[in-house]
Amino acid sequence: MNEIDHRKSHPFTLMTAYQFIFYTFYQAFESVSLDRASAWKAGVVIGVLDAWMILIALEIFNLTDAAFSHSMLFIYTGAGILFALNYYVFNYHDRWKHYAMRFAQYSRNELIVGRTLVGALIIVSFICLMLSAIHHRRMQGMP
Repeated sequence: MNEIDHRKSHPFTLMTAYQFIFYTFYQAFESVSLDRASAWKAGVVIGVLDAWMILIALEIFNLTDAAFSHSMLFIYTGAGILFALNYYVFNYHDRWKHYAMRFAQYSRNELIVGRTLVGALIIVSFICLMLSAIHHRRMQGMP
């Protein structure tokens, strides 16, 4: 058997989780898209999720007002870093193709568990974002 066990050759790390989230969105766009720009669309979704997580972290640590009141430099710098990170991780030398081939080898059960976790992550992050927005409004004295 020359087939390599993907679990032994690629231990589960935070970067693997990040890549799997990309793969999940890539597969979703591949199944419904006619234009086949699925890798680009998945990259955009990952960028939005990254920005979401940063906003949640800023809100949790009460840094939102300080970060946004100084200048737009903070936002542009953060967006530039996210763009560069996503470009390097997914598009540089078409790395996303390697991830797609690797995750395509996962068993059906592993993919179901992974996609369930990705869905849970999105739901939890959305709830956190909404709760932080409600908290922020209350701190501002708004109803």
